[in-house]
Amino acid sequence: MQQQHHTHGGLTFTLEPLTEASGPMRLIWLHGWRQDKESLRTLAHSLLPLGETWLIDTPGHGTAPLPAADADLSPAAHAHALRSWLASLAPCPTIIIGHSMGFRLALHIAAQGGVPLRAIIGLGAAGVPKPLTGHNKWRALYIRQFMKLGHKVKPFLGEGLLNTLRNRYDSTDNKACPAALRTLFLATVKDDASAMMAGIQTPTLLLYGAEDTDTPPALGQKMQSLLPYAQLHVLPGLNHFTILTHGRHVVAGLVERFIKG
Repeated sequence: MQQQHHTHGGLTFTLEPLTEASGPMRLIWLHGWRQDKESLRTLAHSLLPLGETWLIDTPGHGTAPLPAADADLSPAAHAHALRSWLASLAPCPTIIIGHSMGFRLALHIAAQGGVPLRAIIGLGAAGVPKPLTGHNKWRALYIRQFMKLGHKVKPFLGEGLLNTLRNRYDSTDNKACPAALRTLFLATVKDDASAMMAGIQTPTLLLYGAEDTDTPPALGQKMQSLLPYAQLHVLPGLNHFTILTHGRHVVAGLVERFIKG
């Protein structure tokens, strides 16, 4: 089926329908950071009998172009743009399934309202900061102080100190990120959806691989404590990416049971 595009506020999404028919429910699949809709295709096909299904590339990923230079890059703005597309479709009970960063968008859509959401589902879901303890907490503190110093002396010394600090202390994701996506990455990872969760009344399913170090199960435990109607399952032997591949049969079964329930 032919891909479509939707642009709102300088953000363009690629939308691919996997089914000809509409309803009886609508499943929206949102990929993770530096992934694309292909990462979810096999799992989405496992659940096609449930209803109308869409795979989406978010701005700057897969076949979706980079955001416009003046676009708001926040997850809230991405969610608003997706809501504008959903509002253009015939009303239908909607389920948003997000891997990692994709679930962050699902949280914002649920918080903003205006979409007939039946459920949101997170696979290795992001949405709250990773808990920092001991050495990692102190390391994050002094890195922030060094970066502030680098910005203060930039008018006098140029980018030299900042570039040195970035090369030494940047996260692996940020270092591997193309320059054109780096600002989008920073806008994404700085987002903390904790404060909005108490107001999200949408039933929520959280699935994590027990071996996930990118979004560890502790994040799911934190979100389960904040979301009023959340279930959490930790799946042994799976990590951030194998939850979509090796674990897809288990994941598909849990998702189907949750939706039908």
